[in-house]
Amino acid sequence: MGEIHRDQYVSTVRANVPLCSEHYRLVLQLPEFPPTEPGQFIQISCRDLDVDYGPEHELVEQDGRWSNPIGMELQSPLAILRRPFSLAGRRDVDGDDPPTQRRTTAIHKIHEFVKDDLEERWARLARAGRDVKPASEATKTLQSPKQIVSADRVELDIIHRVVGVGTDWMSRLKVGDRVHILGPLGNRFTLPAQELSPSPGTPGEGQGGGRMSVATPTPTLPRSTGRGRESDATVASAEKDQQSILVGGGVGIPPMLYLAERLVGRSAVAFCGALRRDLLPLSIREGIRGVGDSAPREDIVEFARHGVASVITTDDGSYGFQGFVTQALEQYLDSREPAAVKPIIYTCGPEPMMKRVADIAHARGIECQIAVERAMACGMGTCQSCCIKVRRPPAASGGRDWVYRLACTDGPVFRGAELLW
Repeated sequence: MGEIHRDQYVSTVRANVPLCSEHYRLVLQLPEFPPTEPGQFIQISCRDLDVDYGPEHELVEQDGRWSNPIGMELQSPLAILRRPFSLAGRRDVDGDDPPTQRRTTAIHKIHEFVKDDLEERWARLARAGRDVKPASEATKTLQSPKQIVSADRVELDIIHRVVGVGTDWMSRLKVGDRVHILGPLGNRFTLPAQELSPSPGTPGEGQGGGRMSVATPTPTLPRSTGRGRESDATVASAEKDQQSILVGGGVGIPPMLYLAERLVGRSAVAFCGALRRDLLPLSIREGIRGVGDSAPREDIVEFARHGVASVITTDDGSYGFQGFVTQALEQYLDSREPAAVKPIIYTCGPEPMMKRVADIAHARGIECQIAVERAMACGMGTCQSCCIKVRRPPAASGGRDWVYRLACTDGPVFRGAELLW
């Protein structure tokens, strides 16, 4: 497993605006935050940091009555556990160039000092006869200056629906309020294969001319290392433009928005479903989509800004295609022109919807990555409350043909073919 960068942070509310009748977009600002990728999530403590909730104490029953019930959680509804939320976006905002440049230079000096110090320590151990790895192996674990340079501030987008005590507390947050978060947590989506077009006249390795085609692989889904997109899998060849199909339902739409950011300049289409228009947590460009229209159009601002067309469905037909988002997905796939390489589907939302998406993908031989939702207490694999059953790897011998995995650490992203619903 790669290096874990999660930690606890105190963020500040930069914005908290309603998106529809029940959804809000919460923007949290921090001076720094580890690298993140689409599919990952954070946990939010839904309690005021400036409120003294009082010391815990034991309640004693006397004569059929509880003595001294003074805890705030006993006097009014109060969120006890942190709430998990998928990231809907991230921005690393730089300030003035001179301070940024000064900070970058300082970090380079610190990095070189630590690197030289490690190499010297390893050399002393080797001279003393200790069996140690080469110094280059020791310093390989250091983050490069590029990796550890931070922006002046980081902004995280969270979209949530008011469904209980915790999310009601979040809906009432004001600009400047402080919020305690834990993250980043979980693994991430693996981006689709992409081949670079040859550049005429540019020598390539092992080629008579032109740049070698390099593909981004679609390997076993990795745990997050906090270093951005990467994989230990062997680079595979692929066609130039593997289409990404994003399918989000309700509160499963936010990670699709973050994923769309990463797919700028690549072929992608988004499918989003809601019960009705006033529960759609998206900004609609009026006059583009007609009643019952199921064609991909750039009428959703959050996707269109990244060049991603979208298909919108509502159960009651109040906007876009009337029906389930999975029905619109099937229609699209069946009417789609055959391509040299099959698309890849990413999905998050209600479990019945995700199961149907997985079945649709399986029937057509399409790879599907699913960000599952489970009740989580800790988000770090300690409480074991988010177990999910998956197929056992074919190489495993003996015993059952399935195993339990944890949605918070092994997931939340799994391949559709792995899940046993």
